[in-house]
Amino acid sequence: MMRPAWALLAVLALGLTPGAAALLLPVAVALPCDALGGAVGAELAAPLCGRWTRAADLPLARRGLGLAEVQGAAYAFGGEDATGQVRGEVWSLAPGGASWSVGAGGPARSDALWIAGERGSAYLFGGRGPTGMSAEVWRYETGAETWTRIAATDGPAPRVGAAGAWDPLLHRLVVFGGAGEDGSDGDLWLLDPATGSWTLGANAPQARSFAASAWDAKHGALLVQGGMGNAQRELPDTWRYTPSQDLWEELSPSPVLRAHAAAALVPGHATLLLAGGTSLGATLGDAMAFEPLATDLPLSTPPFALWWAQASMPGARTAMGATWSGDAMLVAGGATETGPTREAWTFTPSTASLLVG
Repeated sequence: MMRPAWALLAVLALGLTPGAAALLLPVAVALPCDALGGAVGAELAAPLCGRWTRAADLPLARRGLGLAEVQGAAYAFGGEDATGQVRGEVWSLAPGGASWSVGAGGPARSDALWIAGERGSAYLFGGRGPTGMSAEVWRYETGAETWTRIAATDGPAPRVGAAGAWDPLLHRLVVFGGAGEDGSDGDLWLLDPATGSWTLGANAPQARSFAASAWDAKHGALLVQGGMGNAQRELPDTWRYTPSQDLWEELSPSPVLRAHAAAALVPGHATLLLAGGTSLGATLGDAMAFEPLATDLPLSTPPFALWWAQASMPGARTAMGATWSGDAMLVAGGATETGPTREAWTFTPSTASLLVG
């Protein structure tokens, strides 16, 4: 049963603990933030709904690009332009910056995994190039603006739409799923960049591609949400993979089927932000915050969680780049109804969605 807005207001006003909030709120929360904002105004609604703010546009329109924060700056890579050409440019944006700076271009890729590594580096895995799908791994040094291909062998097959993150505890690149020649994959791999060796981890319970993912530093794990299954339908389930234990744990599913979404994790919290994407043939423009409470409040199996509806995006879109940058989630590019876009936006989540993080 959906709880009304007063339930979330009570969490704010009373300062309820996660346990008390759980008694008040169900597993899937859907606050009608757009209606609330229309009634009281965006500024008054922001503590419950979050706020979208226009950022500097990309130099050119892109869909299927990567976005990662490295040493305080956001780095956009690759994607597909309005003509369908796969690109390899790198652009960087400082928090609050008025324009993007041009970096050294790399291999042309779209729908690739592009994540921040260590010591000023970013990693590129897979994606679609001019001649087809790739399984190559590249490291980009943001300071020197140099690209190095990592000679990795006996690893995952070529694919697009893989999920993943950098594990700072094991110093490994974690790669999960994606879509290869035979459909979506459910394998999970860990790469040691120093040696180029891949290690096969535990397979996920269900194969998927174009899932939302982020590194959860609070639990030392990779969060994976939604994605496209082999039936070419979006999935609702949410999983947490802990590399140190090679263990998958199911969390509470989303109330919305979703793939191709923008995603970022709020630093210092376990809160995963999702925006846009696709669902049952439609392009989405909503936003949600997911707060797993498995270690704090094991009320159910799958573990209890809160889903907080947030303010909708300024227009539906999919295949965006996204990362946490500064004090907000930065979302850039993507595909709208009219094609790839240059637009970039920041999203500051609601204070309500961070109370229990």
